[in-house]
Amino acid sequence: MGGRSQQLSSSPQGQEGFALYLRCALRAISILNCRFQHFGDGRSGGGGVILGPRPEAEGQGLESLRIEDCVFADNGNVPGLYIAACQAPGCNCRGISVNNNSFAGSVGSTKVQNCIYILGGGAQSLLRHVMISGNRFELDTRIDVAIELNWVDTFTLSGNMLHFQAVMPGSSGILIRDGCANGAIVGNVIVSDRADNDLRGILVLNFQHPGTITNLVISDNVVSGVIGAIGVDRGSTGVVVANNRISGSNAQASVGIRIVDASGVLVNGNIISAMTQAMAMGMGDRPASGLRNIVVEHNRFDRCGGDGQALIAAIVPLSGWAAKELLIRDNTAVDSVAGSRQIDPVFFCRRW
Repeated sequence: MGGRSQQLSSSPQGQEGFALYLRCALRAISILNCRFQHFGDGRSGGGGVILGPRPEAEGQGLESLRIEDCVFADNGNVPGLYIAACQAPGCNCRGISVNNNSFAGSVGSTKVQNCIYILGGGAQSLLRHVMISGNRFELDTRIDVAIELNWVDTFTLSGNMLHFQAVMPGSSGILIRDGCANGAIVGNVIVSDRADNDLRGILVLNFQHPGTITNLVISDNVVSGVIGAIGVDRGSTGVVVANNRISGSNAQASVGIRIVDASGVLVNGNIISAMTQAMAMGMGDRPASGLRNIVVEHNRFDRCGGDGQALIAAIVPLSGWAAKELLIRDNTAVDSVAGSRQIDPVFFCRRW
């Protein structure tokens, strides 16, 4: 599908069109081998594909959707795919597969959003059983996030290839947000060509606080060329970060793995190369923030450090440092940048 001549001009209703817009109860829908290109303009709306119940409708379900082997290219505000669940309690919203698709940039990106955005209806209306695998993102224009999930329970993100040639400040490759649980982010590749980027690779973060994101595995991913490779942040609990390969260029303020305001986190078997800080850990800056039950072990830090930074650094809030049950052991540092500390002295100032 394509609509450059129609979709790059203002519409009388004030919003550009979408390639496909289905806001109703949906069951057993397959979208296969389609091309969605040149819809929307990035300023007044429009774009790729919108699926899910009407926001004001109650009781409309969403079940068994397949989007496979499609191309999304040069669309507007929604550059790719937006799927939203019913917001009413108890809706049956489950079973989404987004596999082997291609995503390529946006046009007029003043309001551009995400390539894949899957949104549950809230704590009482989670969207369950989501698979996103084998997709390729070649992004030479700015987007917000390549893959974002909110209020999704039981999901797998695997084998996706994300290549950024342009970066919006503060954007992310993969963003796992409020209310997500029981997920695996495994075997993805995230690469940025931009030396001046402000990109996060994989970020786990509650925007609402306090909130929780629970029971995640982030493993066997490759993240290269980003300023913040993996972040486990604000309200995350029960997270394993294992066997990932992270590399940078010792860019100022680059961080391999960041753990802030989280609990029950295991960081094990990762190889982190050429980052200013291989790891950074902190309390957070909200009244309910805290850092508890963190284990960092058997990781390898190659050629990390710079500017007098510690390879394992502490992010100390103005209120001071107070973590509980923090264990750092059996990590290896090789060819560290001269003048870099191995571990921030803050970690030695308290009895854990």
